[in-house]
Amino acid sequence: MKFLKNNRDYTCFHQWTFSSDEIFFHSIVKSSPFATNISHDFEQVSSFDNYFKLNEHGCNYVDWNAKNVTLPKVLDVEDFNDLVNSSCLFARTFDQSKFSGLVEMLQKQIH
Repeated sequence: MKFLKNNRDYTCFHQWTFSSDEIFFHSIVKSSPFATNISHDFEQVSSFDNYFKLNEHGCNYVDWNAKNVTLPKVLDVEDFNDLVNSSCLFARTFDQSKFSGLVEMLQKQIH
C-alpha cells in the first residue's frame, strides 16, 4: 500500500490495462523485497517443461493442465485441497455461478 501511495501513476496506468487484475499486485510483489519469497518463480526454474506441468505459477494457482475442459480450468469444489495446499496467494479462474460451494469451503478453512 505504501508503494501505491508513493506511485499514484501506477494505479492510473492500470486503469486502462487489459487484465490488470492479473498483474497489478503481482508486479509490485515481484519488484519488492519479498520477491525472493515467491514460490514457483518462472525466473528461478531449472526446467520449463516441469514448471508448466505445475498449477502454481508465481503467486497464482491456475490449472492449465486439466483435460477435456476449456483452459484455464474453472475451479470448483474438487479443487479445494489443491488450493489450500498450494503456497499461492491468488487463484483463477472462477465462475460466480459455479463456485459458491468452493467459496464457502475456503471461508471455513480461513476462519
